[in-house]
Amino acid sequence: MADHLGVPDATVRAEGLLNYHWIFLLNTPGAKEEIGLKYLSHGHGACPHWSLWFADVRGVYRLELRGAMAVPGYDWLAEIKVKYYPRPEEACFAGLSMYEQACRMGGAFRTRPAGAAGEGGCACHGGRHFARGESWFADLANGTGAPSGRYQELIPDDFFYAGVLLLAFREGSGTRARWDSLDCWRVRLTRDCTTAGEDGRPPILRRKGEIDRDYPGFFLTDRVCRRVLDGWSRFHGYEARDETRHEEVGTDFLSDGRELVPARAPDIRRIVVDVGCRRAGITALPQLLTVESEALH
Repeated sequence: MADHLGVPDATVRAEGLLNYHWIFLLNTPGAKEEIGLKYLSHGHGACPHWSLWFADVRGVYRLELRGAMAVPGYDWLAEIKVKYYPRPEEACFAGLSMYEQACRMGGAFRTRPAGAAGEGGCACHGGRHFARGESWFADLANGTGAPSGRYQELIPDDFFYAGVLLLAFREGSGTRARWDSLDCWRVRLTRDCTTAGEDGRPPILRRKGEIDRDYPGFFLTDRVCRRVLDGWSRFHGYEARDETRHEEVGTDFLSDGRELVPARAPDIRRIVVDVGCRRAGITALPQLLTVESEALH
């Protein structure tokens, strides 16, 4: 069943409740500070998404709601894609592919907040935000670290990918969250590749056999998912929590500059964390069956 715009009802419900929870955190004294949240920007494009700025994190997170559906034992199960846009001075910036680095340093990320000269939007796009006569994003005047909404459809979907969060919600009972990533998203080149230089910068060259991407996916995913779940638990008043962690052999990727071919990699780990958060009086939550993320698209 879908609403009049053709979007599945479960996705509409998931987005609405997630937005309500963010509003709660932003307007409840001390709530956003507990998870270190500074700013939040909500947008639409190919899918609903939220950009998150944290007080102790230099880059910007983006959570993309890829879809939601009903599953046994829960009102809905939402798939949220986790991306992270590092600042150039962060160590993990060097772990981006050469194409991601060129994108991050290019025009798509020359975004200034509301109140900056020539800008009329929030930290990403659309709408002015002022508090006591000053922009809420005044400390980001030299650049927000997030891409402009004008360019978001031009950035390849797999750029800056860190991991995936599955959120299964049951009204009055609790939530089961599962996040999944590789400890290292590693890409090896099978031929020489190069990017064009922009604004006077030299082109980036990678030789056949070199590592082109070495991104700490699980670290970045785990960091934000725990904060999201802490805020979500406060919003719903959950009082109990259980957690399990599963690890298995991960995957390496071979690239010719156009396509990626996965290969088993014993030195890389795939890590899955499963957390159940419950209201008082609820002794257990249904297990979350294995769901392929493509089923939610």
